[in-house]
Amino acid sequence: KPRALRLPAGVGARLRSAMAEFTGELGQAIAAALESDEYRSRIEAIQKEMKQQEESRLQALGNDAGSQGIVLVRTPQGFAFAPVKDGEPLASEAFEALPDADKQRFTAAIEQLSERLTRLTHELPRLRRTMQSRIREATREAMALAAEHLIDELREQFTALPAVQAFLDEVQRDVVESGSQLRESAHESSDEEDGTALSGSVTLRRYEVNLLVGHDAGGHAPVVFADNPSHPNLVGRVDHLARMGTLLTNFTLIQPGALHRANGGCLLLDAAKVVMQPYAWEALKRTLRTGTVAIESLPQALGW
Repeated sequence: KPRALRLPAGVGARLRSAMAEFTGELGQAIAAALESDEYRSRIEAIQKEMKQQEESRLQALGNDAGSQGIVLVRTPQGFAFAPVKDGEPLASEAFEALPDADKQRFTAAIEQLSERLTRLTHELPRLRRTMQSRIREATREAMALAAEHLIDELREQFTALPAVQAFLDEVQRDVVESGSQLRESAHESSDEEDGTALSGSVTLRRYEVNLLVGHDAGGHAPVVFADNPSHPNLVGRVDHLARMGTLLTNFTLIQPGALHRANGGCLLLDAAKVVMQPYAWEALKRTLRTGTVAIESLPQALGW
């Protein structure tokens, strides 16, 4: 959900420029952190440990099977047990030729070993989830190191603004939590260079700032004349882009209306033009009554 910040005049443009620079540097910092020898060594060590745990448990099961004259074999369908003779698994015909006592002994032993194998196969996914959790934690730590010094530099620029400090805290937390997805977006494709990443996608552009209304520091109160006071021109709109037959949007496509630009100053309207525009008069009255400018399209507002 887009979040609106109210900042002193002139600060919004500074914040927008600073966050645009931040996203560019963050992509390089993420790539450097996740391609470093230290990070790779840590991930490889976690994966190696997991592989050793799997192999040691399977080897222990195989050793127990071997002590009973049974071998654990790997098949395209998974693992299976088979009795052995002279170091080779017995074929079904050779097994049937064994004395009944031997066949019963092998059958009972294989059933017991199969139960242990079943329990082991149920434990392995848990071990893999543990490994993935440790990898995610390692990635979070790498992302935190990559973003920390960049965020600290931003904090120094906006020390006196609690709203910006809170926003930067959220950015830092999100960078850490979105590490794996941001890693893929660190090398963004050229078709996203216009700042219109797909809705819902996690890219570095999520940390940019859409300057809805910006005033110069020390300037006068705004005086706005709305020559075409239509509903979207008064209350603003959310633009969409057509991509592969689908309309997509994001927070950078939120556009202000005349009521936003004139806030704190004067808005001049031609009354005749206002009442001639569909739903503009109703939107203007609702805004003045509630003191809130609600940006919504007419189809959305009317349930079309």
